Amino acid sequence: MITREVGKTDRRTFIVTLTAKGRKLARRISSHLLELEREVARGVTAAEIKGFKKVVAGLEQQAHYRAQR
Repeated sequence: MITREVGKTDRRTFIVTLTAKGRKLARRISSHLLELEREVARGVTAAEIKGFKKVVAGLEQQAHYRAQR
């Protein structure tokens, strides 16, 4: 699904790329996720989405805070 090569200018780095099979699978996954998001969006209100985003923002803030300790 991926290839890994040593960097040409810095041998400490690795360049990771998708193979043709990996790109095909990534497109399929992306398509499925977009459809899932559309279906979920049809079943919730704008206020519910706003509330969800607020909860996610709080989680991100706490994760960032804890990572800095």
